[in-house]
Amino acid sequence: MTKSGSAYLHSFGRAVSNFEENIREERQSRGEPKEGKHTRPHHPF
Repeated sequence: MTKSGSAYLHSFGRAVSNFEENIREERQSRGEPKEGKHTRPHHPF
């Protein structure tokens, strides 16, 4: 794994967790349960 490759993966993983955090906050603000019946694919990060 090259340095730039791992840096890319790291920033991508951070973007994914930010995205999931936003989804979670959106759900809470709409009054939905944290763990609902959502069918979003689970990311391997």
